[in-house]
Formats: sequence, structure tokens, C-alpha cells
Amino acid sequence: MTSKSPVPAGHHKLSVGVHQDSDGRSFTLAVDGKKAGEVRTHLGFANFISWSGLDIGLDRGSPVADYEAPFLFTGKLSRVVVTMDDDQVLDGQALGEAEMARQ
Repeated sequence: MTSKSPVPAGHHKLSVGVHQDSDGRSFTLAVDGKKAGEVRTHLGFANFISWSGLDIGLDRGSPVADYEAPFLFTGKLSRVVVTMDDDQVLDGQALGEAEMARQ
């Protein structure tokens, strides 16, 4: 996903909203609360995020677009906050299976 307009230098709040419906998922990029881009796809995480670690600022090996991993972010992240809607439930069984697969 690419912003529709350049992001000026300085401090900004970036966010990605994810919405799933029967037709797939939409990912919406916002800069300082204003929509900056959107993409609809059937790809993306659907059932859980590995709570043993998120890739923040790099992609260690599963690129989701036309770039070569690890695609390091060269800026500065001051803080990362992950929030989930109230209707989201952590699937403990799937999380356990994913952790065991890493062993």
C-alpha cells in the first residue's frame, strides 16, 4: 500500500485499519488520522498475530508485495501500539500450534 501523497518529514501518527467481510479484507492507511491509501485483497493475516513477536520496521521473510525481505525501515519509530476490536478473540489453540511449529 502506498500513500496517495508524500508524508512530510517530522512526527506523524501512522495507522493501518483492517476490516474483513465476505469479499475479503480492506487495509486502510492513515496519516495523522486522515485516510492516505486503501487496498482490498484476499491476502493478509486472518486468524491471529503471533504474540511472540511482530515484525516492526522490517519484514524477516514473508514479503506481501513486490520487495525483497527484510526491507528495513530507515526512519525512527517512537512508539507502536496494536489494538484489536472488541469482537476479536485470541485463538489459543492456533497460537500454541504456531509456537510448536517454530520448535
